Amino acid sequence: MLSRCQRSLLILPSPLTDLQKAIRQVQQDSSRVAEGGRHAGKDLGAHGGRRSSPLLSKISERTIVWIIAGMVVLAVLSIVYYAIARYVGYSAALAVMFTAGAVYLSSLGVWYCKQVRRESCKTSGSPTGPPPHFHSEGRALNRAETSYRNRLVRELQSHCRVELLAKLHPSDFEAYVLQYYAALGFESTRLADPIETGANAILRNGTTRVLLRCLQGKSQVSQTEVRNLACGVSRELCHSAVFVTTSSFDSAAQRYARDTNVELFDGERFSAAIGKLRCLDPQTGQQVDLPLFPEDALGEFTFARHTRAEIRKSRIPQPIAAHAQ
Repeated sequence: MLSRCQRSLLILPSPLTDLQKAIRQVQQDSSRVAEGGRHAGKDLGAHGGRRSSPLLSKISERTIVWIIAGMVVLAVLSIVYYAIARYVGYSAALAVMFTAGAVYLSSLGVWYCKQVRRESCKTSGSPTGPPPHFHSEGRALNRAETSYRNRLVRELQSHCRVELLAKLHPSDFEAYVLQYYAALGFESTRLADPIETGANAILRNGTTRVLLRCLQGKSQVSQTEVRNLACGVSRELCHSAVFVTTSSFDSAAQRYARDTNVELFDGERFSAAIGKLRCLDPQTGQQVDLPLFPEDALGEFTFARHTRAEIRKSRIPQPIAAHAQ
């Protein structure tokens, strides 16, 4: 049995027990403070506080590597140039060293700007190249241009015989020749007065300018016609000239053309050149053989404007046609 005094001593708190409790309380308080600080830092970053960016940290690391590498390179170069300075002089070695340093720093700046732009585009989600539909639209445009060229080639080859070309109206024959060069990739500009200028149109393909003369007839083309075309080359600021006719050229015109920059196409040669044109597959770009149009479809051809107008006029009743005139 414990006495009353002993029981009272057991009830009293021990100094060692109080010290342990105080230490435990301080540890709990410090852990709460640290946890609150972490939450406060997160809240601060979420509401616009300064936080370390992954982009800047990545670029900073690479920049530090470049700077260290540059310092090593410059140190090596300085040692080399110091050794060379004994033979060429310190001023020249110093100039070379500063030039190498300027080149290195400029390349480092260009690389840094490219990295910043590339990383910013990745983080923002904006593509650096053209939009996805750009290439599809370009392919569709190429297919449409190829299909249009195929129609031009089929029209030309459907009416390429010399006897058919001789029956065309002069304006339709000129359009026929221009359509042939359009299939070859040339752009054309018609001249106002072919008789005065000696040419019908100017063909352009990039920076190349070619003067074109179209003459439809049965008699041979003389040297005078070819000379007039050759004189217009310099006047129209062209590089060469082409003379196309449904007939032929006499010997004097052929000799004159060989001495100048005029290319001659008689009926047979022009018909053979048209026969060498090939249609292309719009999908693959490979050469394909497409059917030609019937001869009675002349009024539907692109070059047959005058013929088409005559056909349209013939379909109008006679009283209405007289009233229209």
